[in-house]
Parts: sequence; C-alpha cells; structure tokens
Amino acid sequence: GSADSDEDCMGDEGIQRKLEGFRTCPFEIGDLQVISLGKIVKDSDFFQDERFIWPEGYTAVRKFTSIKDPSVCTLYKMEVLRDNDSKIRPLFRVTMDNGEQFKGSTPSACWNKIYKRIRKIQCSSTDGCRAEGGSERIFESGSDMFGFSNPGVLKLIQELSNSKLPSKSSISKLASGRCQDLPVGYRPVRVKWKDLDKCNVCHMDEEYENNLFLQCDKCRMMVHARCYGELEPVDGVLWLCNLCRPGAPDVPPPCCLCPVVGGSMKPTTDGRWAHLACAIWIPETCLLDVKKMEPIDGLSRINKDRWKLLCSICGVSYGACIQCSNSTCRVAYHPLCARAAGFCVELEDEDRLHLIPLDEDEDDQCIRLLSFC
Repeated sequence: GSADSDEDCMGDEGIQRKLEGFRTCPFEIGDLQVISLGKIVKDSDFFQDERFIWPEGYTAVRKFTSIKDPSVCTLYKMEVLRDNDSKIRPLFRVTMDNGEQFKGSTPSACWNKIYKRIRKIQCSSTDGCRAEGGSERIFESGSDMFGFSNPGVLKLIQELSNSKLPSKSSISKLASGRCQDLPVGYRPVRVKWKDLDKCNVCHMDEEYENNLFLQCDKCRMMVHARCYGELEPVDGVLWLCNLCRPGAPDVPPPCCLCPVVGGSMKPTTDGRWAHLACAIWIPETCLLDVKKMEPIDGLSRINKDRWKLLCSICGVSYGACIQCSNSTCRVAYHPLCARAAGFCVELEDEDRLHLIPLDEDEDDQCIRLLSFC
C-alpha cells in the first residue's frame, strides 16, 4: 500500500538511514558474527576487486586460536577502515580481545601475521618445526576469516552495493543458519589433497580384485567399492556417490564431525551427514551395517570433552577431534585435517596403523587405528 510507495520514492539518504538501522543489528553465520555491514565506498575504486567488495566500516568478530596459547580460542575483531595516509585505499585491521592489533592492505596481510605468531609459538612448544616429517598447519585465507567469501555475506554486501535494503528473508535465513544449514561454530575448511588417486575412506592407493576403485562421475571422488559399501558390481555403469545421486540434498551438507569440505559422506542415524573416515577414526562412532557402510551411529555417545578439543591443524572449534596416540602427547586434530597434514600414516606403516584380526571370520575383524602428530 502506501508504505511501499513511500519506500519506492525514498531517496538515497532515506535508504542509507534504513541501512544504518540494519547495521546496528548483529547476526551470526556459523562462528562468524557480523556486527556491521558498513557502507559502500563510491569515491574510490580500491574498495573492491574482481571477487569482493569491502564496505567501509564492515565489522565482524570470530573465535580463533590464541597467539598466546594455541590450546585455547580467543575473540578477534575484524574491521575495514579507510587508510589515513592514502585516503582512497582500504585498511584492514584485526584486533584481539587484549587490544593487540594487526593491520594490512588486504585481509590476508592481517591474518598472515597472526598465523605466523601461532606457528612460532606452536613450534617452540612442541618442537614441531624441527620434527622430521612435520607438516605445516592448514589456515584459511584472510577473506574467509573476515567472512567476505561466505555466500550469505556476499549476497548482503551485493544488495548494499545496489542501494537496496537487504531483504528480511535474506537476514532471517542468515540469522537462523538456514542459508546453507550451517551448524553453530561451523566454518568450512578446504584442504588441498595431494593424492587424489587414493581411496577417500581408507586412503590407500592399491586396488584389489575383490575391492576395485570407483570414481563418482559427478564430483570425481574415488573410493574402494567395499570401503564405500557398494555390494553390487558397477562395471561400465554410471556411478554416483550418495551426495550426487537423485534425491540427495540440494546443497551438500556439512559433516557433523569436522569442518572439512567434500569427501566420502554417509547419512547418520539422527538425520545428519558425516565423513566415513571421521566415523571410522572417532572411537565412539560406528556403522550399523558394516557391509553397506551406513548409517553412521553413536554420535550421542561421543565423549563431551571430545567436542571441546581444538584442532591444532585447522583451528576451527567445531566437530569432534582425536588425539595423538603417543601417551605423553595431547595434540588434538580432526581426522581428515590430520590426514591432509600428513599426520595419519598409511596402512602399510606398521608403526602407526595396525590391523589386528581377532578372528578368521572377516565380519569379526577389529581394526585398531593409531595416529601421531
């Protein structure tokens, strides 16, 4: 009615007032809390590139590994400011809860300084940098940490750039996590797998006559047939994994046990999804049908302290971690983060991973898994 027509006739000043009102209302997306979307800069072309727009005044906070004690998380406040010297370029600033600040000309310039401090203290406390075969921790890009690469934040900033008030439906979806059904604390971790020709479940590259490799014709994930629970031969037939088959969720669901994106996923008994590798490595979880390798059960039995462990590799306080099998070491990590970092040694290395047959009957065999940082 009249309210709509009044809004249609509202000038830029009126729209900006409404946007200012919106920006006073924080909302959360996973473990990122956006305090203010800021305002689109129109007097400089340096506040955007081919991928992102950086509104002046954008402010967000998130929890991440402390540079003082990597075993705990602390709050980091992230802001987009205007550089006082150039007057036309953005200045990105990250402030810790103790007041220490990190500034840079890009989001990554700030976070790389933080990552360097974290690596330094981790190396000094665990001697990890000098350990043979030590792997460098996986860190997200600065744009990921600021939230600029999040599809929901991208959409709202784009609406700002079009001089439109972000729609109520967009905000409500983000606030409730329904935009991508993201659980609380979730932040996607994308790993660069070095060996894509290995089974995504057991991480072995050998193929056996009774356990051939299958590769999804859509996402290209590779698994052993028995590792994935494919009981029928699929020779010459189009094969799709569970998440690529008709009837699968429209948006790939996150693993409920770790933040790693992609990989071999199976449904759980409580309606969620999880990596098969996570279910195999976490002691409390199991597979109700070991031949079909699904569904994944035992999530409610996972020790509550396991959910509180902070992954020493990705730094995301989400999911359930395992710990180094050395009795004197308490380093924690997500199973797939450890695999990507080279912590989990392959099956053929008898010092790290052992098969212990309890019975000649194949169905009664028990697998004991050990991992070392």
